[in-house]
Amino acid sequence: MQETENKNNKESAYKKSLLKSGLPFEYEVCNYLRKNGFIVDFEYPYIKDDENGTQKEFSYDLAASYISIGHYLDFQIECKYKMEPDTIWCFLPNETAYMLDINTTSFIHEVDAFSEKKDLLKHTSDFPSLAPICIKGVEIYGKDQANEKTIVQAAYQLSGSFTEKIIDDFYHEINLLLVKDTIFYQIPIIVTNANLYLLKTDITTDEIKKSDSIESIAENHNILLYTPHIDLIQKNRNFQNLYSFLLNLPQKTIKDKFKTFTNDIHHFSEVQSELPRLIAIVHWDKEGKNLQELIDYVKKYVWPTQEIKDMIIEKSREREERVAKIRGKK
Repeated sequence: MQETENKNNKESAYKKSLLKSGLPFEYEVCNYLRKNGFIVDFEYPYIKDDENGTQKEFSYDLAASYISIGHYLDFQIECKYKMEPDTIWCFLPNETAYMLDINTTSFIHEVDAFSEKKDLLKHTSDFPSLAPICIKGVEIYGKDQANEKTIVQAAYQLSGSFTEKIIDDFYHEINLLLVKDTIFYQIPIIVTNANLYLLKTDITTDEIKKSDSIESIAENHNILLYTPHIDLIQKNRNFQNLYSFLLNLPQKTIKDKFKTFTNDIHHFSEVQSELPRLIAIVHWDKEGKNLQELIDYVKKYVWPTQEIKDMIIEKSREREERVAKIRGKK
């Protein structure tokens, strides 16, 4: 009997250790993407300074690319497998995102400053919504355990390489390294088996104390759009790297090919240094339905139907008419 018990303990230990490593979870997500037409590599390594200012190698888990002529979708994925049953990631709603021109398509980062192609729907707030926008979150597990670092660290892994990826995309656009002129898209995603909750608007600490379940104070979601914090050190590093790249380009390249919201490369670098604007967080279900919903949404945005194009144009026209009337009254 003791021998059987020891054998069961050993079997349980290997399962726990293997799952805790996160490797099987990464492999499961990777296989799903490969079966759905993605080219996937494990780990994307990059060099950056750690919290002590020492250069160190970091990485995110999966680099997944979906390529079609004229469009290159680069999904940057960090996987977070939680061993504790019923682990919750609970977030605050970001009610001021619109003030920074952030909307539910802002996790899809178009990189097209040197591309002749331009995205019709770029940054539009009229596109149908995918999920609520949130900010600041905490991981809750066990009886009364909480960890604020898990979510921040996952976002940090993704945001650390963002400018480097953008510079590489610009290099491809300038030199036309693909078959034809291409728009690149950088799409950062955290995939987790944790349950995602968004606190209700205007919730109070007193209401939380009196609540009898998480569902009474927060709404469960399959997907949330998380606003990452880009600290000043990272912003400065992003700015210096991008500005240096642009500054060293031939002036003819800037004049002929640099077509974006500004002609000032200093200003452009400042704006880009604060990316990513949003990171999508997806609750992993066994069938991959939630991740597929996000993928379908991105494809619909990149390759919109005529119906969606007409709807966006009509909403834009209506908005312009409203603005004209307001100005007329003044």
